[in-house]
Amino acid sequence: IEFLLSNNFGPLSANITSYANWTSGIDPFFNSTLSAALRVGRGYTARSQMQMDWNEVDIISYRIELEKRISRVGYASVNYEENIRGGTRSINVSFRYDLPFAQTNVSSRFSSRDVQTTQGLRGSFAFGSGNGYVHVDNRSVTGRGGLMLVPFLDINFNNKKDTHEPLISGLDVKINGGRF
Repeated sequence: IEFLLSNNFGPLSANITSYANWTSGIDPFFNSTLSAALRVGRGYTARSQMQMDWNEVDIISYRIELEKRISRVGYASVNYEENIRGGTRSINVSFRYDLPFAQTNVSSRFSSRDVQTTQGLRGSFAFGSGNGYVHVDNRSVTGRGGLMLVPFLDINFNNKKDTHEPLISGLDVKINGGRF
């Protein structure tokens, strides 16, 4: 079960998303993600997020971020994230530039275990059928090139497959017009 409550008040937005997950023979698992964003002026936005485990009444992870709009279509951000359960801490530095037909991004994540650098480009071109019309958008409005499903029972609801969590077999998945 998922429950979402969201509100905006001027430059402040706040959200809480709560989840309940249970299966027979296992105690239910309840958690919530609390997030807030505040536009602080001069192109800055501050964001925070915390994931809470209500069964143990403790914090699973938290994240703080500061984003700066550096041009009409460019953004730079830095964030700090700590996964208390996983024992990891990281700092992420990223840059995003919005073109009319694509969003580009580059980021580097520095954690207590490794360094990751990623680059990305997403967007879409849609061509009319013989009429010469071309639609461009920096959001993806066309299909992707591949799909991989690894269904498993996420017992502790941490969005990762842990070694004790079983795979789920026998699923019948159908794709029709971009919908599952």
